[in-house]
Amino acid sequence: MANKKPLRREEVPVELTWDLSAIYESNEGFEKDLEFVKSQIPAVAAAKDTALKDGESLLAFLNLLNVVDDKIETAYVYSHLKADQDTSNNENQVLNQRAFSTYIEFSGASAWFAPAILALSDEEFEEYFKQEPGLEDFRVLLETARIKKGVTCFQIKKKLYYQKLVKYSKAQAKLSTY
Repeated sequence: MANKKPLRREEVPVELTWDLSAIYESNEGFEKDLEFVKSQIPAVAAAKDTALKDGESLLAFLNLLNVVDDKIETAYVYSHLKADQDTSNNENQVLNQRAFSTYIEFSGASAWFAPAILALSDEEFEEYFKQEPGLEDFRVLLETARIKKGVTCFQIKKKLYYQKLVKYSKAQAKLSTY
């Protein structure tokens, strides 16, 4: 049996490839979402001072978090699939690295939120739902986060994990420039 050389991406029949246009028609959609996420990272970080002011502020923050999270996840999945399409295509590898780096930045900017929710007493937690009925859409999400309330050192572990991701991301970025 003869060894067959793997096909290059452009040699693979279209019907056997992923149709990434279902996610974005082109890289322009990816770039638009990535820029949107980057523009919202400061607002996500700054919300640390205002999100828990009252139920309305918490709902506004959760809606923002939802939109930003949806866009960065979509951008990351798209870029990851593009990178896997053809691992020899450096442009796609860089695209994926950019999405990953932005995801890390977003994670760092929002890392304050889970510990803040955990720090609330049960009474304080329920008061937000009394103030803002729209929060019921997020009750399961918030209660799931509060299950971790008994976990010690959660904030420290998350910060250390974030720092490692940042170092890894910077190292990967340096490697991709060679």
